[in-house]
Amino acid sequence: MAKYFLKMLRSLVRLRPMLFYFTLCLSPLLTRGQTSLLIQEQDSPLPLAEVSIQSETGEKLLFKDLTGLSGSLNIPKNVMDACPCRIVVQHLSMEHLDTLIQHFPKKGPLSLSLKPKSKFLNPVVVTGNRNEINQSEAPVWVSQTNAEQLHRAQALSLAEGLAFSPGLRVENNCQNCGFTGVRLNGLDGPYTQILINNRPIFSALAGVYGLDMLPVSLIDRVEVVRGGGSVLYGGNAIAGTVNIITQEPIQNRVELRQFVRLINGEVPDIATTGFADLVSQDGKGGVRLMFMNRSRDYWDANGDGISELVKWNSQTASLDAFYRTGKSGRLKARAWFTKEFRRGGSQFDLEPHQTDVTEQLDHRIFGGELAWETLLKDPRHRFSVYVSMQGVLRDSYYGGGGRVLQPGDSLTEADLLAINAYGKSEDLSLVGGLQYSGPLAKGLALIAGAEFQRNRVKDRMPGYQRQIDQEVQVLGTYAQVEWKPIRTFSLVGGARFDLVHIFGMYRFGQSLGQFNQDQRLPVFVPRASFRWQFHRAFTLRGGFAQGYRAPQAFNEDLHIETVGGAALFTQFAPDLETERSNNFTLGLSWMPQNLKKAFSLTAEGFYTELVNPFILSGQTELPSGVAVITKRNGAGGQSTGVNLEASWLPRNNLELSIGGTYLQARYHEQEELWVPESGNTDSLVSTRRWLRTPDFFGFFSGAWRPLKPLEWVITGNWTGPMLVPHVVDVASEYTELKTTPWFFDVQTSLAYTFTLSKKAELEFQAGVRNLFNSFQSDFDSGAERDAGYVYGPLAPRTYVFSVRFSLE
Repeated sequence: MAKYFLKMLRSLVRLRPMLFYFTLCLSPLLTRGQTSLLIQEQDSPLPLAEVSIQSETGEKLLFKDLTGLSGSLNIPKNVMDACPCRIVVQHLSMEHLDTLIQHFPKKGPLSLSLKPKSKFLNPVVVTGNRNEINQSEAPVWVSQTNAEQLHRAQALSLAEGLAFSPGLRVENNCQNCGFTGVRLNGLDGPYTQILINNRPIFSALAGVYGLDMLPVSLIDRVEVVRGGGSVLYGGNAIAGTVNIITQEPIQNRVELRQFVRLINGEVPDIATTGFADLVSQDGKGGVRLMFMNRSRDYWDANGDGISELVKWNSQTASLDAFYRTGKSGRLKARAWFTKEFRRGGSQFDLEPHQTDVTEQLDHRIFGGELAWETLLKDPRHRFSVYVSMQGVLRDSYYGGGGRVLQPGDSLTEADLLAINAYGKSEDLSLVGGLQYSGPLAKGLALIAGAEFQRNRVKDRMPGYQRQIDQEVQVLGTYAQVEWKPIRTFSLVGGARFDLVHIFGMYRFGQSLGQFNQDQRLPVFVPRASFRWQFHRAFTLRGGFAQGYRAPQAFNEDLHIETVGGAALFTQFAPDLETERSNNFTLGLSWMPQNLKKAFSLTAEGFYTELVNPFILSGQTELPSGVAVITKRNGAGGQSTGVNLEASWLPRNNLELSIGGTYLQARYHEQEELWVPESGNTDSLVSTRRWLRTPDFFGFFSGAWRPLKPLEWVITGNWTGPMLVPHVVDVASEYTELKTTPWFFDVQTSLAYTFTLSKKAELEFQAGVRNLFNSFQSDFDSGAERDAGYVYGPLAPRTYVFSVRFSLE
């Protein structure tokens, strides 16, 4: 039997050429009745476009299949036979196409072209309701800064490119370490929830310096929602939400970019960044590798030998990947690592404990994310599950007053305090959850989910007898229903219930003792909003939302600054209660459809009331020389104002946008910042105004391309006067309030792109940041300065040069 089987196999081998020829002749017959769909942008194929096809009766024939790198998609025979049919094509960067065809061509592909969507008017956003939707259709107004705008602003980190949304400001809060924070609608950093790809993974410790650590090369866009968002995203979303959407691979591409900056024309700031994208031919899988290396020297503004801008070195690498499971599933994975070193103060050639004053941080941050999203049998129903984690390791030094010891020197009390000012911190955050979205009935849609958050932070500085060991666990459930009886009107209602468990130990020396915390806090927050397009060009939005902050260590508590050469810590009052907020918004958007040139104008009023707000006051000095300030609950306050935002594209080569904010932020009662020990109330320092909160601030941006390869960009921010605290007497910690001047921070650049080939280009860009050198002029001097007395733009006039090479 085996003999005959081998003989038959040898015969088939001899027939191989004939079988190949026969198959080649038969292949047209085998593929008869099949054709392809070609999706293009002008004359170029458009990969990863979503195609849906349905019959005239509404039967779904093909749902959200993807074009490959060639822009084509094979059409099954049963779809061809069902024509006439309706084809809907969607792409994030293109205008949607909805067309009816009578039949597919018998020969060749059916070609359809999409028009580019303006990246400034009506982009796709996700932060408003955790689903992709056009900005004009979102139930709440979502401002967006995209990657192109960040590139034009010559920004290296998120902190440098974030302030292009109304109501939002970025500020430097420490002279020695460069601690930056974001303020939204007048409320400082911890009131804003920072998300990465919709996940609240930005922990308290990472939030201290995290805005500087995120390179813009990994950011696709930044979405900002003003107003309470705790229903969808949990605690801390009181002022609003900043959602950082990372880049994903779309097509095969490599890009390298080199930055050279000269701060004040003298101090170098060098950065190299790049990425490589690789996508499969069928568009079902892809991976992106990104890296950045940055090195900056310190800068001394007033010649006292102590830095105003820190010495800084950082390296970042990330990997983003996706894989489409079948036609309706999508698996996404992300991993990243950042190493950052920063040092400010004096005598950079010595060890920190040998200097007059030094603040030094060494961070190692690592994280990962895994998410899976799929459409159910009915494709209108969507389900997702995700898990994210991030770890932070920090070695720190906050202190000074040391010296270089010589042989025979004996250790003094100052020497011991300087040597013991080192610290170590550990932080681990975990977020996991699931979410469902889909219709309940005609005109009624549901988004619901459950989420578990865990954060463990350990912060130890033995020399200062400070120790924080805190764990926060949050089990949250949320639901939101959108009722849309007609296309032009929608009503949204939702609620979230969080069970917050905080347990920790906080120690600040023997004189203050130890404070233990073990609290279980049930928190319920509601949300309601509406959208009414009462005219083709006018849309009215309004809403109410509550938010909360539980009594735990936030980023400003884990940041340490030096005042009078001694470290300043934050302690909690024993009766510290949960802080809550009530937020109301009402806005009107005008997007005329009959104008030849695209235009958008939005005006939004807001009112935010804080109940039991966290207040910092009562600064005291311990016998060890350490200063401690107490976080307690205040009498309440409110922020009321209006945000304006306008975008205009008068020509294809000209883009203009402007935004501004006017607000009044006041406490209900006078809040005491400094009380004299003698009880003489004549010298009491108090205020009803919120500190570091100007009444006026805003931004503008313009880009003009007189020639196709040439682009001129001008952007800027203005900041009105505000009150900032200033410790002027170290012995008594006497604090005065200073009114700052106006600031106009303008950046401009000129870029020219050389086309090397059809797929390769080289861009040269040169510009100036803070063109008019609008910068603080009254920094404190000496080792006993108040390092927190800093305000205004992040850096003085800086010259910027960059070269970018890209290959597709």
